[in-house]
Amino acid sequence: MIFTVELKKDYALRILEDLQLMDAITLKLVDQTQPEKKKTFRAVRINTKGFTFNREEANARR
Repeated sequence: MIFTVELKKDYALRILEDLQLMDAITLKLVDQTQPEKKKTFRAVRINTKGFTFNREEANARR
């Protein structure tokens, strides 16, 4: 039988380790890290129709 156990106290692990020493149970460490999510690239699209660039305004220091 296989059980998943969440240990809430440190002494519970010590008890389980003692049971393993008596060959009553077998402990296996399972890696439960979640795989890293695939990063998605979302481009921004800006409509520049009718936009006029004013070089003087862009170069002005405030």
